[in-house]
Amino acid sequence: ATSASANHKKSGRRLGERAPGTTLLPASRVESMLPLNNISGSIAMSKEAVFILSISTEEFIKRLAQAGQRQASAKRRGIVNYTDLACSTQQYQEFMFLQDTIPEPISIAEALERRATKEKEDLEANPAMSTTVHRQSPPFIAVSAPQLNGKSKTK
Repeated sequence: ATSASANHKKSGRRLGERAPGTTLLPASRVESMLPLNNISGSIAMSKEAVFILSISTEEFIKRLAQAGQRQASAKRRGIVNYTDLACSTQQYQEFMFLQDTIPEPISIAEALERRATKEKEDLEANPAMSTTVHRQSPPFIAVSAPQLNGKSKTK
């Protein structure tokens, strides 16, 4: 079995290749995602509109994956990982709107430093915030099992 034949389905098409008039994404899944994101609201979408949205989504995913593949290939890797996609959002204009969604990874030390800086800026911008307020978990209070329901188990 050659690798070319391994990439074909029984229909003779390569995996991930769409037959004309069909989509790889089920219409029911696309329709179920719309209300979750308040995209369509109370507006019903026709089957044709859902089909076009499915095709557009497939094309977007394909282009993002190809951009990630270009990044991985440039680093002489065959596997696309998160950093490749994050670099793609920085490098390619069509994906720059995803920079907040797929940010470049940073070290934990840098993340903690950024948080401390942000907290300091917020405190300086809003003097009403008390300097004595710190992020702490509430103190642990031990409660015995009979007191949890407000009933005593003693008879």
